Amino acid sequence: MILRRFMLHVKEQNWFAVGLDVIVVIVGIFLGLQVQSAYEERQAQEEEGRIVGYMIADMESSLDYLDQSISDFEYRILSSSKAIDILNAGVLNDEDIEDFEQAIIRLGRTNSVDPYLNSFDDENLSRIIDSDLRRVIGNYLSNVKRIKNIIEAVNERMTRAKDVRDFRSPTLWRSAEDIGLHYNFEQLKNDEQYLIATINMNSSQTSYKIRFEDMRDISQQMLQILHKYQAGETFEVVSFE
Repeated sequence: MILRRFMLHVKEQNWFAVGLDVIVVIVGIFLGLQVQSAYEERQAQEEEGRIVGYMIADMESSLDYLDQSISDFEYRILSSSKAIDILNAGVLNDEDIEDFEQAIIRLGRTNSVDPYLNSFDDENLSRIIDSDLRRVIGNYLSNVKRIKNIIEAVNERMTRAKDVRDFRSPTLWRSAEDIGLHYNFEQLKNDEQYLIATINMNSSQTSYKIRFEDMRDISQQMLQILHKYQAGETFEVVSFE
């Protein structure tokens, strides 16, 4: 209809009406673009809100896991310290046998550092509107990678010590619930390499604990920033160094 009217005005050489028709079309296109832009912006904000919500949920799960892992490491360190004392003393009393064996079994166990960060992927990051928040999350993930690299180095040291330990006191997995050790304590107490390996594994567990505490600290900061952003509050752009 607008095109027919426009052609009629051109045919009649009614240039004022032609100008009005052009203005109406331009204004219509402009308003349409504005409406479309507002709709897309609202959709992007809603999508960002969902992503931030996912990140907060993942971060809270990660922090619960990190707290539990730190407690696990603390228990392993204390338990293995007792095993080291027993080896140094050269005496394994009947009442200490179970503790000694459990200490040796648990000493070789480790935990993954970031099992709950699935929402922090590139696709979700690209949908974060605020450039400062994207930068903060990027810094956080860089530090997570740095911590993981340190843990990998600790794990290599732990594996070498574990190989020495397992050769002399292999862990027997008879079933999921039935785990034991095969060892001769009289030989172990005089085995300097075994003692050194046990001490190194205990030291590695301490290193794990420190790195997990670092991970917990920066994750707590990241969670606070996400909560502030979700609430529309100003947050500090940190580097987590």
